[in-house]
Amino acid sequence: MSKVLAKGRIGVDAAKAMDKLRDHLLADPSSWLAEVVRVATLSHATHVDITYDTDDLFVRFDGDSWKNNVIEHAAAALGTSGAGGDRRGYLLAVASFAALGTGAKQVSVITRTEDGALESSVLSASGLGQKLRGDAVAAKDKQPIQSFCLHVEHGFTGIRIGRLVRASRPTEVDVLAARLEQGAPAITVNGAPLLPPHAPPLLSMPIAEEDGLVIEVIPSWSAPPQMVFCELGVVLSSAPWKPESPAGRAHAKVALPLRAVVRRDRLVTNVSRSRVEEELERRVSAAIDKALPALIEELKKHAAAEDRPQSAPFADALGAMGVVTAMALDTGHSGDDAIRALEPVLGLPLLWDAVGRRRSLQGARRIAASRKPVFVREAAEALPADHLPLTHDVFWLRGGTAEAYLRAVEHRPYKSIARDVTRGVALRNGRLAASPDALEVIALPDHVIVHREESGSLRALLALRAPGRIGAACTVRLHVDGRLCETISLPEPPSGIPFDAALEWPEVLHPNRTYDGVLRDEGLDRAIVRLGRLAREGVVAHIAGVPVHRSAEARALVAGGAAHEGGGALRGLAVWPVVGRPALTTIDVAKLVEEDGGVRSITAEEHDLGKPGSTPGPVLILDDADRRALRTLLGGDTRIVPYAAHLARSRTTPEGLDAALAAELGEGEAPWVRCEGEGRRFVAAPAEKDIIVMMHRGEVVSKIETPPGYGLAVAFDDEGLLPGVKTNPPKSFTLGQQVSRVLHGFVKRPDAEAWSRRSEAVRRLVRSEARKWAAPSKLHLALKELPLFSLIEDGELAGHCSASMIAGLWPTEVPRVETLPEPRVE
Repeated sequence: MSKVLAKGRIGVDAAKAMDKLRDHLLADPSSWLAEVVRVATLSHATHVDITYDTDDLFVRFDGDSWKNNVIEHAAAALGTSGAGGDRRGYLLAVASFAALGTGAKQVSVITRTEDGALESSVLSASGLGQKLRGDAVAAKDKQPIQSFCLHVEHGFTGIRIGRLVRASRPTEVDVLAARLEQGAPAITVNGAPLLPPHAPPLLSMPIAEEDGLVIEVIPSWSAPPQMVFCELGVVLSSAPWKPESPAGRAHAKVALPLRAVVRRDRLVTNVSRSRVEEELERRVSAAIDKALPALIEELKKHAAAEDRPQSAPFADALGAMGVVTAMALDTGHSGDDAIRALEPVLGLPLLWDAVGRRRSLQGARRIAASRKPVFVREAAEALPADHLPLTHDVFWLRGGTAEAYLRAVEHRPYKSIARDVTRGVALRNGRLAASPDALEVIALPDHVIVHREESGSLRALLALRAPGRIGAACTVRLHVDGRLCETISLPEPPSGIPFDAALEWPEVLHPNRTYDGVLRDEGLDRAIVRLGRLAREGVVAHIAGVPVHRSAEARALVAGGAAHEGGGALRGLAVWPVVGRPALTTIDVAKLVEEDGGVRSITAEEHDLGKPGSTPGPVLILDDADRRALRTLLGGDTRIVPYAAHLARSRTTPEGLDAALAAELGEGEAPWVRCEGEGRRFVAAPAEKDIIVMMHRGEVVSKIETPPGYGLAVAFDDEGLLPGVKTNPPKSFTLGQQVSRVLHGFVKRPDAEAWSRRSEAVRRLVRSEARKWAAPSKLHLALKELPLFSLIEDGELAGHCSASMIAGLWPTEVPRVETLPEPRVE
């Protein structure tokens, strides 16, 4: 427990306390002049006049009158947050004492009171000085005072003399100039207007969800975007927008031309008025994210104007957005939310090609991504239009902001290729004078499917052939300007389906500089990928029309394409023939393998020669190539079981089941019972251990032995089993489910009572049903009459008795038996 040790009083030096408070009023004391401008705004001033010389600075403004003793009230306001009362007094106190904190000798405040008189007070480092009132009050510079005058006297110091020599402004004036915003009164400094430091925005978008928030597109993109917080017309603080995101940083010396400005009469800040609340910063940042798509749409409208001088700044702003987006994506930041919102800019026509057509940044990115340089041309005029096909990767520099991307990626001057282009143009003009070449492919016997495609500027003809017939290489005839330009060979088909093709695609395929071949660039890569996709589409479109005698080749086409990336649609084509049933898709076959552990198959020759009986399930008709293809599609360990020998057989006969069980137990060792259930027939007998023999059409497929559980041996026939594939029993067949069926058959045997006396296996099996005797059925009543229990007299077996006899002589309950586990393959 605490106790009082002493009592007394603590003295506080008010002057020293005020000095300490004065030193911590503002994070930057030289921003005191900004606080005075806020006071002028609250006073409804129309003009603020600032004058200075070597050692004095005066601030005057008009506006509302003041109460008496304003400076005393101002000093008292320092002890509060300024939340209540006269806010002008609080801000005046902050400004006055902060001015003293910059080294001023004294601060004089002259105000015109409500009765029209002037009142003067002086603040100095030692505290509140002399106060005057009436006609004797005047400013040191003798200039008239309408409502307010503040005089800061610095004295003739070395710093002031240096500024006088350099003709530079006082620091507090420079700070104010850097923070000036819309909403402040008109300001002059030594007679010259003081204007905001930045040009008016190109576009402003008010955000209704946040009071006073406007998102601006500015005509400057050298600095990263900022969130600016203004109070009463002067910037109070600012913060970078998303500095952790590529959208919030400069790329290739270009940044997003965005600024978010919050303009309010009052902002909640920290004590030193250097930062607003973090929650406001978070909301403003989120508002910029949300507004980006709408800003882009508005910019596009202005950038599309026919008046080039008027639209150019908007196009440049979009160009800056495009440069930031392109550079961010090129450096692996595709997952950034802001970058994703800006991606549509990449498709806008912000660049110019060599012949004066508009181009997008996306086109330039594709060239750069192919690890080829872009070529840039600086000239007053564009090249003639006949240069176009040979200069698709040449950009005409006209001074737009988007061109910063071209300078940031690998680029070379156009003059390095100009001579080759000139020769190529001459050759092209000669070729164009001749007749066009037909889009055709040399027909071969191995062509299975012919597919034509026309989409936009693309024209293609593909002749597909089965993999492995005459090699996998593809021959492609490439056309430019309607003329055969070059024939190339692809060592491997791009989609797993070999083809011969002819292709013309003006937007993508480009001739080389000398017009004697196709340019090896990302356009050719795109064309080859597209041909692979067209090959897959051709199989899907025409597979149904392939003649029956060529169905094996059709399956090879499907298998080749389905095994390749992007071949998912081919897996849904029904091409795998089945005995006596419709063909299956690759998806169907995969499901069979998953459910049955493999598939049954015969060859076409076996199918034609044989006279198959009923099929237990799908039996595929496959040749060796089909088997290899399926294993490629479904996995190299896929079981494809030869089934020709089994197809003509019938299901396993009861005698066959008896023989299989006899091989395990020996004849005459137990009472056998034949049963049927779940679509299968089986024979069972009590045994010393659990045994399951699984058969399919007369052949033992799998055998399982486990330690005694139920004490039951079973041999059954199942049409769903695969010959030669060791497996677990089907889920629909368990020993526990068969016990009741076996006992139903057992009690009907005429020798059931005899077997009950002499076979411990029978007695154990019957007792496994004891747990159900509490709810007797006809089976349970019959079992209770069998002599299942041994009578021991003087240590010797005296005979056997039934449960009914025991219940009559000794009314005790037969112990319950726990459920036993099912056997499984190890």
